Amino acid sequence: MKFLSQCKLFIGFFWLLSPLTMNAQILNFNFSPDDAAENSFNKSSLVFTLINDGAEYNLLVTSSSTANSSPGSYRVAKQFNFGLGVKEPLQGQGSWAINTGENIHFALTDAANNPVDFSIVSLKAANSNNLFVNERATLTINSNAYLFRGGAPNTIITDQNIIDSSHTWSGERADNFNLTPEIEGGVSSQFRLLELSIRLDEAGPQPPSPLQNYTIDQQVNSETIERSFSVRLPSTVTKTSYPVVFFFHGSGGQGSNFLRSDILQMIDDEEFVGVFPNGYNNKWNVNNESPADDVAFFKMMLTAIAVDTLLDLNQVYGIGTSNGAGMINKLGKETNHFRGIAPIVSQQLTYIGAIQPPRPLSVFQVNGQDDTTIPPAGGSNFAGDFLSAEASVANWAGYFNCSTGPVSTTLTWGARTVQETTYSDCQENRDVRLHIVEGVGHQINLQGASLYQIIWSFLKDQHAGLSVKNETTNVPAMGGLGIVLTALPLLGVGVMRLKSG
Repeated sequence: MKFLSQCKLFIGFFWLLSPLTMNAQILNFNFSPDDAAENSFNKSSLVFTLINDGAEYNLLVTSSSTANSSPGSYRVAKQFNFGLGVKEPLQGQGSWAINTGENIHFALTDAANNPVDFSIVSLKAANSNNLFVNERATLTINSNAYLFRGGAPNTIITDQNIIDSSHTWSGERADNFNLTPEIEGGVSSQFRLLELSIRLDEAGPQPPSPLQNYTIDQQVNSETIERSFSVRLPSTVTKTSYPVVFFFHGSGGQGSNFLRSDILQMIDDEEFVGVFPNGYNNKWNVNNESPADDVAFFKMMLTAIAVDTLLDLNQVYGIGTSNGAGMINKLGKETNHFRGIAPIVSQQLTYIGAIQPPRPLSVFQVNGQDDTTIPPAGGSNFAGDFLSAEASVANWAGYFNCSTGPVSTTLTWGARTVQETTYSDCQENRDVRLHIVEGVGHQINLQGASLYQIIWSFLKDQHAGLSVKNETTNVPAMGGLGIVLTALPLLGVGVMRLKSG
């Protein structure tokens, strides 16, 4: 997904389902070392001449040791330095760009940083497919496998393993590097050879990052304020459409709090799109916590992402924690976009409980038994007047005419015991559930299970509900790339400006 940056009333939108491809090709090079008498160490140079300007590749670098037939006599360089032109050498790993005609230099040093004469350095593609123009390359030192390639100039013989995987960089020290003719297949000690092999299966424009950052201009207290949110797609797009899950942080937090490895992996594995908005001054306006109209902000985000046909706005879900859970409850009552919500460590405020929801939705509420910030028993505190956890789910169930329940069940989530209350057979086949997690407070730590995985397993099983097209702005496409948001003034929230980060 790609929004054109810095646009007012115009959004460019583009998603590349498959890269522009070119015929696969193998680039093979053999080199003799250059004259480096002015340097304190031996050096080999290679020049790329058969690739596109600015192309960058992901390469794996390995180094061989002395080609000696005596067991146990092999040595590995302690340190590998990599430099690009006049740039500073990279030690261990780093990234670089490969440009046509650019010299790349290699050098080996021992543990004391002394120069070492070397026999062979081999570069191979770490990934043999999906290499994109302008993609950053990563240099990695591989200490587990060392290949021997040698012979006369421009001749490649069969690979020979000369050091097994039990050897490591830290356990070896480079003393002397010389080619000998004693390895099977024969080598020439007259040349120190360097070989590069890169396979380009698919080369083309780099796809957009799975994570995109955007801003929207919103009027708050008669001032134009930048509101921001992030959108994370699955790292590999294999479907024509994906469900959308909004994550609302707690008071004092931000959307990036959810961009943890476990949630990102869940997005990839479970194949949905995550939206991570940021509250104004790190809060959501559920009960006058801020002057921002966050219901309008939510609708603006929906309008923005509606231009992407990959996002199925008939499958919108919401997850929120604490103040974010309050926002999810508010949106569930004041908008008709959600098929299901999961408020965590907060139930409905009393005034929200009095609101008639415009459509049925499934509710998966989670409370900590020992929560003193927003107690399951409800009552008044700094954030407002709360229903009890039980009354909150009963409120949802009453609006949705659930005919079965409440039914109580004891569950186990990881190391935690959970008391579940379920209302089922609701309108549009919805379910309403309450979970009281024993032994936890305002932070839900399950010790051996993922709360978000449990929540998503519930949400994704919900059946299709009402269409949201009556509230989602219908945005016409322009040549597949441009979108004119003619309906923006109807939202009453001012001009929207999106830019990718």
